[in-house]
Amino acid sequence: DELLTLKRVLVGRRAAVDVEFAAPEVAGEASVKIFVMCDSYLGCDQEFDLVFDVLEAESSESEDDGDDEDDNAMDQD
Repeated sequence: DELLTLKRVLVGRRAAVDVEFAAPEVAGEASVKIFVMCDSYLGCDQEFDLVFDVLEAESSESEDDGDDEDDNAMDQD
């Protein structure tokens, strides 16, 4: 267990908040537990289990194809 992120939010009646964290390095099903804690009212704390799929990282080899020709042309100028 580890704390991935901590975010303090000031809210009126309603709020939408984005929470970002690094995905696990291994592809497959992952889960995190989200704690929503209130420092103003007793009994308002909430806890959510979030389950999601981590996808394989895309290969960057396709970006490297053909770049050598462009680099060589620039070297000749």
